[in-house]
Amino acid sequence: MIRTAWTLFVAIIATLISANGVMIAGFLGMVDREGGIYDRLQNQWARMILWAAGVRVVTHGEEHLTGKEIIVGNHVSWFDVFSVAAAIPRCRFVAKSEVRRIPFIGRSAEVAGHVYIERENRKAALEQYKDAATRIHAGTHVVVFAEGTRGHAYALRPFKKGPFVLAVSAEAPIVPMLIYGTIPVMPKDKWGVRSGTVHIHFLPAITTKGLTYDDRNALAVQTRNAMTALLELYPLLSLLSLLSLLSLLSLLSLLSLLSLLSLLSLLSLRFAANCHLPTANCCHVHNHVRPRPRNPRFARQSYDRSRCLS
Repeated sequence: MIRTAWTLFVAIIATLISANGVMIAGFLGMVDREGGIYDRLQNQWARMILWAAGVRVVTHGEEHLTGKEIIVGNHVSWFDVFSVAAAIPRCRFVAKSEVRRIPFIGRSAEVAGHVYIERENRKAALEQYKDAATRIHAGTHVVVFAEGTRGHAYALRPFKKGPFVLAVSAEAPIVPMLIYGTIPVMPKDKWGVRSGTVHIHFLPAITTKGLTYDDRNALAVQTRNAMTALLELYPLLSLLSLLSLLSLLSLLSLLSLLSLLSLLSLLSLRFAANCHLPTANCCHVHNHVRPRPRNPRFARQSYDRSRCLS
């Protein structure tokens, strides 16, 4: 409860700072460039929230990111957004148009370069996808959650076709992205926040050169299969990690036991060296009573008296 309240407080402060900074930068006409004000504000916003929640993000396969691709990922928690925004220095999200209606956040995100898609309006959606394609060619990582909304489990749901139409039209490669670990942090329909570790896997890119609009379904299946193959390995990876941890703990316990035995042996040797125990040759005890030494003065007085008597 305390962590949830603290995370919510930090999230509000971080959002106010970031959104105001974006709005001011947009009002001043500052250009969106790599490493610019928009990238820094977004990255710091996400990192502040993750810090407050006690969430650590581990990325795998960053070498597959070239800067001109569409990243297609799964979506199970709000912390997917925070984790990806913190892990990728320059990225923009493709979101449903409903997000634009969120007060203050929707407008600032649009100024920062995030793209909203009106899925019910096909003509408007095509224009918005063209905007996203322009950003891809400019070297921006465009992130799309292909399932369309959050799910309750990691099992992948059917993908929307829009991201793959965008990839074909922009001739941009697709990098499948699997996010794992955000459900324990904050699952769907729950407001409690727990600390944890989030793993983000970037898989090898899938080329779209030479593909047409008719290939969108096959492209979606190929992307989904790549993510599913890794997802199916996760129980085995978790078991191997547990076994490795147990092996490490056993090794540490064994080393501790050996160290304790060595210490006890050293202490016993030092005790034996400092303790002068009698040997077999000096164990004989004389039982006879030694004669009491005579007092020389008394002996002299006795001698003189005897002379006088004579």
